[in-house]
Amino acid sequence: MSEEISPTQRIILDATLATLAKHKVSGTRMRLIAKKAGMSQGNLHYYFPKKVELFMAVVDDILDHFVHARAHVLKDEELGAEKKLAIFFDQMKEILLGESHRMFVFYDFWVQGTRDRQIRAKIQYMYATWRSDIADVVQKGVREGFFDHTYANLIPSIMVSLMEGAALQYLIDEEAIDLDQYFARARDAVFSMLRAPVPSS
Repeated sequence: MSEEISPTQRIILDATLATLAKHKVSGTRMRLIAKKAGMSQGNLHYYFPKKVELFMAVVDDILDHFVHARAHVLKDEELGAEKKLAIFFDQMKEILLGESHRMFVFYDFWVQGTRDRQIRAKIQYMYATWRSDIADVVQKGVREGFFDHTYANLIPSIMVSLMEGAALQYLIDEEAIDLDQYFARARDAVFSMLRAPVPSS
């Protein structure tokens, strides 16, 4: 959400996220959210008169969480480009291990976005921001001579695909994928594409 949220709104958003994780978008009702938030349904409607408004606020909150979780690290000028790129993989692993409920709700909304233009636009923005953040790091590495430019424009989409692929597999079957090994090899693959060639003598 772009504007500052109140403590009560925070309680409502967290309650809605938990309710969505349990009941999915199709099964979530305002009375269930109010019960989870420990308030009357009338009080809930005071803050969010319509369920669609609350759902849009939850989508914004999830996407803000993904975008801002890495923002302070990416601004750290002391970190090199490779370390910053690794942070994207580390963030996804941490979310899957510690906040899988958030990812389940995100993908439920992703499905809704195939039919709902407003949700689709928000998720498109999230992906665009994700790729843009990666591209900024890659281009900085290219400018500084750490990365080769050959595949630089492809790396953001490749990295997002690698992370999303891991998330989808892990969420449906946690035993099917070793996240530590997967992300370590994913980093190796990306870095091998970006290694600046040794200058010819």
